[in-house]
Amino acid sequence: MTSVIMWAEIPVADYERAKTFYEAVTDSQMHKMDAGEGCKGAGFAREEESFGGACILQAPDFTPNTGGVLIYLNAGDDVEGMLKRAADAGGEVVIPRQAIGEADSGYFATFTDSEGNTIGLYGSN
Repeated sequence: MTSVIMWAEIPVADYERAKTFYEAVTDSQMHKMDAGEGCKGAGFAREEESFGGACILQAPDFTPNTGGVLIYLNAGDDVEGMLKRAADAGGEVVIPRQAIGEADSGYFATFTDSEGNTIGLYGSN
């Protein structure tokens, strides 16, 4: 097993608004996916050979919130840039970019998305 986490779904109330928001934040296109009857979903871009993934999902009884599991998006070497794009797209910075510990463990930040979820960013810079 290469990863404990296989898949993550971010609940959204407004599919189009959330898709536009996350495409702006990640600076990439999301791909529409078959999410079943009464549901709308779009997956985040990923390398073809990568393991697992994540999506946004609008579904009955699937409600955005700030107190659930905290998912971290890979910001690569640009945590600050991704955080700025989140704020520019209508999100709100919760925790500004900061170093993790004293060792070279990278950086993190969190923001509230267009739907009211708290989302984390992790990266090397």
